[in-house]
Amino acid sequence: MRELRRGGVTVPVLLLTARGELDDRVTGLEAGADDYLPKPFAMAELLARVRAMLRRREGYAGDVLGFGGLRLDCSSRELSSGGASVRVNNKEFQLMECFLRHPRQIFSTEELMSRFWSWDSDAEIAVVTGKDAEALCRRAQASGDDAGFIAQYRFRRFEGENGGFFVFLDCDRQLRAAQSLRRVSLLVTLAALCCTFALVWLLSGAAIRPTWQAIERQKRFVTDASHELKTPLTVIRSCADLLCMEDGENEWARGIQRESGRMSRLVSDFVLLSRWDEEPPITEKQSFDLSRSLWDTLAPCQHLAEAEGRRIDADVAENLTLTGDEGALQTAVATLLENAVKYSLPESAISFSARREKRHAALRLANRCDLPEGLDPNRLFDRFYRADPSRSRDSGGNGVGLSIAKAIIEAHGGRIKAERGKEQTIRFSISLPMI
Repeated sequence: MRELRRGGVTVPVLLLTARGELDDRVTGLEAGADDYLPKPFAMAELLARVRAMLRRREGYAGDVLGFGGLRLDCSSRELSSGGASVRVNNKEFQLMECFLRHPRQIFSTEELMSRFWSWDSDAEIAVVTGKDAEALCRRAQASGDDAGFIAQYRFRRFEGENGGFFVFLDCDRQLRAAQSLRRVSLLVTLAALCCTFALVWLLSGAAIRPTWQAIERQKRFVTDASHELKTPLTVIRSCADLLCMEDGENEWARGIQRESGRMSRLVSDFVLLSRWDEEPPITEKQSFDLSRSLWDTLAPCQHLAEAEGRRIDADVAENLTLTGDEGALQTAVATLLENAVKYSLPESAISFSARREKRHAALRLANRCDLPEGLDPNRLFDRFYRADPSRSRDSGGNGVGLSIAKAIIEAHGGRIKAERGKEQTIRFSISLPMI
């Protein structure tokens, strides 16, 4: 009996059996029988039961309803097709049961609403005309897919006994819910990012505040100490000058004058670097002739080179114009040239050139000198760094000249780098934007 009902057989069944116990009756009816009549029975009762079953309009409501490849299990309320199944809710079950009971009957919207919903309910129904349904079927067939989406409709193709057919499901409500969830998720993510950024900003500020305060205290200490050292250094140098005037020059007085002068220059460089660390070093910029300014800087350096037994080969292009602090740039170039004269090999040539490269002024300086093995040329710009391991003072430098030159060039938006060349050659390259 159960196998017949699962196979879709809807013929009314009346069980005639000698088993008349209550459990037997329940088992027979649950198996799919429409009626149950135990023996012995009267023929008039049998005929009356048969006529009652034939008067039923709806026919048998079997456990499994089907059409084509679509099956609805009435007992478990599972809708299946092609090996896939889904459990439907009460309203969906009523609709599918109605459609599968009347597979070729057309129902109007009013009839469905009247049959399954009351007109005063809050139910929503999407009305699709026959023309719209045909257009959806054509688009689904043209796509070549057995399943997919067309607008807000999800479709699936089924193969039945009389050919294939499409089932469409309106997913507009689900799509709107997904879009709403996506918007809410995006807003929550943005809010979380903003909160995280604010929290990191607050915590990072509290974390680096001690370091920042220590740096500021160090800058103020260097500036204050430099100012405090100027007065005693001036007094020492003045006393040394008076001793030379009264007792004549001697070795000790000249040593005091030399070292006090060196300390004065070092303190002045300290003050300059500290001031540039606290505020921009170049505040007022003016347009000037860079070519002329470079020649003015080269003139005294060439005399210095000749006195030291060196020479400077200069090649400066004409009409180079720059915007910035002319005096500061002359100081930077003079520092590089003086270092080249000071450290270059005896009777060697120092080459200096200035050219226009697109929108930049390119300055090149090269000289031969004793370079220690493994020297990183760019470390020459570090404060108080000396290339010679002994840090000799014979040259008279204090190790901050190239640091000041680099600070001036970078304050003009330029770049400076040092490279090791062949035959103990070191090259300095400067690029300055010509605005």
